[in-house]
Amino acid sequence: MFGKDRFQFESPNVVDPGEMPPSAPTRTGRSAQQDRTVSPPETPRTPERRIINVSMEYGDARDSATHFLKDVEVSPTRGIVTYTAETFHDEEEPLMEGDAGDTKLNTGLKHSVKFGKMYPESLSSNSSTSSFSLSQPSLRGQKGEAGGWRRPSRRGRKLVIPDRSGNHDNMYGGGSTGVGEDEPGYTRKLLLFFCLAPVVLLFLAIVPLSHLIRQEKKEQDPYHGRTNERYISERMLETIDMLVDTGVSDKVALSVQGTPQNLAAKWLADVDPLQYTIPSPTLPPDESYHFIQRYVLVLLYHATGGNKTWHNNLDFLSEHHECSWYHSKKFTDGGVYAMGASCRGDDLQVTDLLVPANKLKGRIPTELVQLSHLELLSLSHNQMTGTVPDLSRLSGLKYIDIGTNKLTGSMPAWIDSWSDLKVLGLENNRITGTIPESLASLTKLVTLDLKKNLLKGSIDVINSLTGLEYLYLGQNSFAGFVDAELFLADVQNVRELDISNNLFYGDDFPMTLLKRPHLQVMDVSANALRGSIPPAIESNSVLEVIEINGNGFTGVIPSSIQNLENLKHLDMQMNHFNGTIPDHFVNLRHLTYLSLGENDFTPGPIPAFLSSFTALRELSLARTNRVGKIPGWFDIMSNLKFLNLQANELEGSIPEEVWALPNLSILLLTDNKLNGTMPSAAANIENFQILSMTGNDYVGEADTLCNAAPKMDAFSFDCALITCTSECCNACCKDYMSSLDSMSCYSKQLMNALGQDQRTWEFKYRSTAYSFSPAILHESDNVNEKRAPTGGTAAP
Repeated sequence: MFGKDRFQFESPNVVDPGEMPPSAPTRTGRSAQQDRTVSPPETPRTPERRIINVSMEYGDARDSATHFLKDVEVSPTRGIVTYTAETFHDEEEPLMEGDAGDTKLNTGLKHSVKFGKMYPESLSSNSSTSSFSLSQPSLRGQKGEAGGWRRPSRRGRKLVIPDRSGNHDNMYGGGSTGVGEDEPGYTRKLLLFFCLAPVVLLFLAIVPLSHLIRQEKKEQDPYHGRTNERYISERMLETIDMLVDTGVSDKVALSVQGTPQNLAAKWLADVDPLQYTIPSPTLPPDESYHFIQRYVLVLLYHATGGNKTWHNNLDFLSEHHECSWYHSKKFTDGGVYAMGASCRGDDLQVTDLLVPANKLKGRIPTELVQLSHLELLSLSHNQMTGTVPDLSRLSGLKYIDIGTNKLTGSMPAWIDSWSDLKVLGLENNRITGTIPESLASLTKLVTLDLKKNLLKGSIDVINSLTGLEYLYLGQNSFAGFVDAELFLADVQNVRELDISNNLFYGDDFPMTLLKRPHLQVMDVSANALRGSIPPAIESNSVLEVIEINGNGFTGVIPSSIQNLENLKHLDMQMNHFNGTIPDHFVNLRHLTYLSLGENDFTPGPIPAFLSSFTALRELSLARTNRVGKIPGWFDIMSNLKFLNLQANELEGSIPEEVWALPNLSILLLTDNKLNGTMPSAAANIENFQILSMTGNDYVGEADTLCNAAPKMDAFSFDCALITCTSECCNACCKDYMSSLDSMSCYSKQLMNALGQDQRTWEFKYRSTAYSFSPAILHESDNVNEKRAPTGGTAAP
């Protein structure tokens, strides 16, 4: 049983998703190079000398070991300079002898040159000791102790050992040089700082930006950029296996990077905050349902554009349970509807999936069939493409609306699988072919909307749908004979019927439709129906809308039309009715729309009974042989928005009462005999949008009038008689009596504004907006109606 009480919904606490997966192992191993510790060999200090180990940087400062040896000179005041090295190459060079007694260079020294650099043994794979040491007597307390040691200058080729005072003699010309002067190490550091500083700053700017980009891409693909197999987690592999073994998705689709199936599986396996336990494929379907259910909803999100196109994400891919992936929306009837995915009952199984008008793009995924408890599905008013997928296993479906998309293909033959279906909306797509015979099995169908497609053929199968109340077949290529008494004879409960703009034909007015006890809307316009309206129309207080325009009906309009006492919308234009316009229309006091244009009525004035239609919003008497003057009682029709009196024999001036109509926005007076001077000002003209006065004898200047109407989209006039320089004067007709010029006079802008002339109606009949309307869905069965849920997010 349906009803408001059934759909009370409280967002459940999130079910324990199961054990959290084991944390990913961390790497503890280090490379041999990282673990290797390089330290110079220890040399014991003695009172006679101290040992100073020279780092690799010293060796880098020399061009070659050979030059280094040749450049060494020792001041007489210094001690012994000793160099010991392990030979890296077999090649040897003669060694230098020092000055007698004061300084000596150890003989037997072996050294090597490798690419012009000295390479200490500490960096060699062979572990043997290599050291360069400078030895001198201990001179504690003397000033030389504070002088320290200075690296050799790259400018000189000599190793200069500082004296005790911290100064030294320049070997190339003498002079005193402080430690801070011409210090190559300091200079290199300074240059290095200025070189690296911009790089570091640039790095600090790029890192946050790249992090944001990666984070955005991760939302779509948590493995973005990782195509190597080693990046696929064990949980991802288990997810793929589970979805393949249970027949949910194809293995190829799950494995190929970037497919909607692949992205959904990755999110579920590695990103989903709830981290559902991956069920075993051998478990009963009920125990794996929630995992599959969440996967299907994530798949729908990715398959239809996701964060690239969705106008509102409706809390999809949030940390909440998937039954709370919706926003609530309150309608004027007091009902609260969950736009998104929602559940009924304690089993937390998605029953309603409503994502209309949310800029979805792509194909409808076949995996939706896994939502076996789904009852309501709406993806209408989006940009979905492809064919209708096989959703035959959704046997519990009661409502489906996938209209106003770009779907192609034919109506599926398996449609009889939806035996409980009450609403089927495929309108405004590109569906071809005929209505399948299997449609006859949908005996519970209440609403069938197939309008604005490319369908053709007979509609006889619809006679089997005896429970139909709302039938929309307009703007297709359906064909067949309309029998005046037997047309859709078994569909007696129909409330709204639209077969307009098709290829139906008949010789008699379909009087049987006027006898339907519940019929409120009858639209048979733009077909090839003929005949006359029978004189005896029974009393009917239900019918509100009659659209019979664009056919070949003839004869007089019977006075019994007044028996349609609740009629609000009557469109009889573009037929061949004749005789006088009956005064009996006066009893149709609820009329808000009346179009009698383009018929063969007997010439006469504008009927006076129209003055009693104070609720009238739109009136068309175009091409109805009206003569005389425009009456002044139009001011009574204060609700009038559209007035079309084109192509008649009206004369005189336009009364002030017409200019003063407070809501008038479209006034069409083309091709009459009206004359006078354009008014310099007119009250309430600021609402005017279209004014057409071509083909009359009005003169004067229209700039003031035009400027007083800021909403004016189009204004056509005879430029030989009326002057206007304002931008709204955009259709100047030089000689409207010329047939060629009369065609060009209606500029493209004017024609667009008119909306193909007669069809610009503010109150033009439109199919009832049955989507999410309880009255249309199931009458008393208010499907999807809930009280304000706590688990979702209120729509802004």
